[in-house]
Amino acid sequence: MIQTNRKRGPRMDRILVMMFAENISMKELASRMGLTVQAVNDYFHNDDCKLSRLEEIADACGYSLKWDLVKKENQR
Repeated sequence: MIQTNRKRGPRMDRILVMMFAENISMKELASRMGLTVQAVNDYFHNDDCKLSRLEEIADACGYSLKWDLVKKENQR
């Protein structure tokens, strides 16, 4: 089961929701990525994860990562 009681940012929370929906545990994700469970847990407890790492996580779960660059409303 995926634990959600630690503080993390919205990017990692979205990945956790996807993992829960796909029934992918941290152990399974670590196995798919060729990493230790501790290494994967570290990514989820640091919201400043590299984009390339987020892409690897998404790929290991059978997803692709897409992002948008959106101008702030109060900026010129």
